[in-house]
Amino acid sequence: MSLPEIIQYTDRLEKEAKALIKDILRITWHMRGAVDLNEAYMMDSEQIDVMNDIIRENFEFTKETKIPFI
Repeated sequence: MSLPEIIQYTDRLEKEAKALIKDILRITWHMRGAVDLNEAYMMDSEQIDVMNDIIRENFEFTKETKIPFI
């Protein structure tokens, strides 16, 4: 790989890592202690995707029913 390709590749990896960290922190916040940070870091990408889907579903449900989403 050339230097510009390496830089582009590492930049992409850095963005993916930041997105993953954001997803993990979002899960721990929404789970309010039911899943701690260490447990969230142990999840694989499929589990993280499922948890994010559940969070979205719960948010949509509370929006539709007008139940407070804290």
